[in-house]
Parts: sequence; C-alpha cells; structure tokens
Amino acid sequence: MTEPANARCLRDNMITINAVLNYVSPYANCFRKLRDIYDKELSNTRITGSSMKKISLIFTRNLHDDQRVYNAPRTANDIAIVYVADRDGNIPAELDFSVQPSNSNTLKRINMLSKHLDPMIFPVFSPNGDFGWTTDLSHNMNHATKIRNKVTVLEFYSNKIAIRRKHFNPLFYGGNLFRQYLVYAPDLVTRVFHLKFKEFLDDIVKKNIFGEILPYVYVIEHQKRGLPHAHCLFTLSDEDKIKTADDVDNIISAELPDRNAQSELYNIIITQNIHGPYGRLNPKSICMVDGSCSKKFPKAFCNETDVSTDGYPIYRRRNNSNETHFTRNKIQVDNRFVVPCNSFLSLKYNAGINVELCSTVKAIKYINNYITKGYDCARIGVQVNANDNLEKVVDYDEIKQYLNCRYMSSQEAAWHLQDFPIHGQSHNVVMLSIRLKDGQSIFSEENQAENALLRESVACTTLTADFDLNLSDSSAHQYLYQDIPNHYVF
Repeated sequence: MTEPANARCLRDNMITINAVLNYVSPYANCFRKLRDIYDKELSNTRITGSSMKKISLIFTRNLHDDQRVYNAPRTANDIAIVYVADRDGNIPAELDFSVQPSNSNTLKRINMLSKHLDPMIFPVFSPNGDFGWTTDLSHNMNHATKIRNKVTVLEFYSNKIAIRRKHFNPLFYGGNLFRQYLVYAPDLVTRVFHLKFKEFLDDIVKKNIFGEILPYVYVIEHQKRGLPHAHCLFTLSDEDKIKTADDVDNIISAELPDRNAQSELYNIIITQNIHGPYGRLNPKSICMVDGSCSKKFPKAFCNETDVSTDGYPIYRRRNNSNETHFTRNKIQVDNRFVVPCNSFLSLKYNAGINVELCSTVKAIKYINNYITKGYDCARIGVQVNANDNLEKVVDYDEIKQYLNCRYMSSQEAAWHLQDFPIHGQSHNVVMLSIRLKDGQSIFSEENQAENALLRESVACTTLTADFDLNLSDSSAHQYLYQDIPNHYVF
C-alpha cells in the first residue's frame, strides 16, 4: 500500500478481499502471492539498508522506424500488452506463465492453454477458482455439430464479455483490471464505434450522400490512442465524380462554421477537427519533425479552392478570423488550423472525421499506405533504478538491448474478441495475366512440380481465356482486355 500506484486503494477493502480469497479460492493457499514476494524483498532492503529497486518498462524511439506503427502511446491510463510476435503479429504459441508453490522455492510453469490460468491471474473475477478456457471445452448438445463441437477461445471470451439483461457480470465493474483481462484473453467503446461505423458506411455506400459509390476499401486501427478509428477510400461513379472547385466546396469544408448560425457544428469542429495549434507555436508536439509540423499546419489562407495542383487540392480557407476565430492555449486559432471535414458527417456523428479529395495517384497511394501499414509495434526496454537515495529517479543510461514487440491495447483486444472486422472491401481484386507464350506462372507444393505441370488449369489463364473469347464471340472484339471483366466472367 506504500507504492504511489496504490494511493487510491482503500486498505480495509484490500484486507477484506485478501481474507475472502484466502477462504474461498482453491489457489490462494497453494501458491505464493506476488504480495508475499514484495514483502520479502521489502524486508531484505530494511535489513541491508538499501532501497527497493524500481523496474520500468519504457518505450524507445528510433527515427528510422515508421512512426505510424512505432509511435508512442498517447493515453497515460491505457492498459495494453506488448509481446514479441511472429511475422503475422500472432502471440507466440509457447507463451508460458510461472507460479511458485507455497511450500517450494522453485518456479512451476503453466501453459497458456491451461484452464487454471484465468483464476490464477484474475482471482478477483474468479474467487471460487472457476476454470478458464481450455482446448477440451465442448459445446452443449444444443450447439454442437458433427463437424465441430469444441468451444474456440474466441467463442469463450466473447461469451464472457457479452452484455445480458438482468445478469450481473463482474467483468464490467473491474475498471483497469477488466482492461487487463481483455488483453490477456474497454468493451463499450468498441461496441459503440462498431455500430457507428456500420451506420457511417450505410450513409456513404447505400444512402449515397456523396453520390453513387462503386468500389471502396477500409481498415480499422487503434494506434495507441485509446480509441479505434478507420481509414476509408471511396470511389465515386463517373457521373458523381468531384471535378470542380464548387464540387469540392459542396462536400468538403476547411473553415470554421458560423458560431451563431451553426453553433452546434461550430462546437464540434473546434473540439474535433482542429490540428494543434502546433508548428512553431508548439514545438514539443508529436507531429513536429525537424522543427516543423509534418502535417503542414497551419495552412495558408486561400480565398478559393484550387483543384489544379499536383496532389491534394488546396481548400478554401478565407481570412475571416474576426468572425470565427477562438483562442486555445493563449493562441488564436482560425481557418488555417481546420482539418477538412464534411458538415453532415461531423454534425451527425459528433466525431473527428477527416474528409479529403483523393483524385490523383499520389493521394491514393498515400491513403493506401495507411490501409496496408500493418499492426502497431513498440520497441521496449527495461530499466532498473540503481539510485538508493532517490526512489523516483529511473536510471536513463543507454539500454543495450531492446525488444521489437507488437502492441495491443485493451480496445483492440475487445475488438478482436467480439469478432468485428478489421478491414473490408467491396470488390475482390484479381490481376489480369500478362505474359509471353508458355510463360505462365505455376504454383506447386514441395516436390510436386511435375504433377503441377500436368494440370489442365496450368495452360488456362485470363489472357488465354481472352484469346479464346475473341475466337468464339465476335462481339468481344469491341472491348479492350482490361474492359472484358465488365462484360464477361472468366
């Protein structure tokens, strides 16, 4: 209770919880608690006259890393798990946990698939020692099938965090402990975001608020900010494409609304769609690179939207600061700091929704870099305080070795446990074959190359199918190779 992190804990409550667990838990008296080890270490320091060592897990920064992936967490109270992953970001299959029997000084390893793991790590949630998930857990007869009758880990934990009417679930009242439970195994945030995002897609794809949508693609990410967010790319039909400056102004705004006529929208924009103020006005901001804002804020004033530039358009940002500006951190904020948005979406969802025109290869390549950038990572090091006099001082000497880890927040864990999609697209993309004669690609299992050559499907590709089509159907002569999928099916 002497640790600063425990300052808000009530001692009497902790004593009561400990007494209850000692009485009802089958594990409490069989294994040594971390508290016992802490008390022993504290006693040793008093005898030797030294101080307790402070061990810190720190995030390091390497300027050569992709900062969209390796950026530091921005929420101080988030709960996350970091682990050395395989190439696909999966948790290592041989991730074991150690416990110490109360009558022994040696450690005993518990496999991560053990049913004893949950009640031992989270005794407050399972005071009676209720088992967690295990590989031999079966469905009841009503849900079992001939193909599969075992409960998967996803099914087990999504069932544990399900909301049920008139059913008390202690997990939802566990605070940070619940968030830790999720990353081993906050929930409301992900549910609400999922529902809002589905409605958001319906507004754009089905209700066509921007016009008819042809293909689209999106990805959901969390990026150590404590909240999920999405990157989306929508392609409009030729009839509805944004072509002129007036078209841009009808959909996208980079200006503060009228605070009197649109007070609700004004308050949303100044809280959700203002970048900074950063740059020279705030040199310590995370977006600062080499002394300037990496997002190029504040932008220059511009009386009219310009869509003729190479790359992104220059949005209208009129110098009417006397009418719409406000002050943040003693700095005047005006249209130069507004992140482009759509008034309808901002007003409906009361969220920071950045809407941009992507009409060039450069812009589309930029957004696709976000869509395909992969999972969040962190470079982790451990530092030990060796200063006996200053307990709160961490020794920041150079660390010789870091771990390159995957970073998963509790919100991302909850998203996966509820089986929500992490990406989506309207169309499957298939590359049309272009090759020389008898130069098609052949794929085979190891030591099966000869059998692969004998398959009839090897000789047939989209290119040869196009040749055959033109031989058998003269109406196909009017179409180019890349247009054939619009009129025929391979």
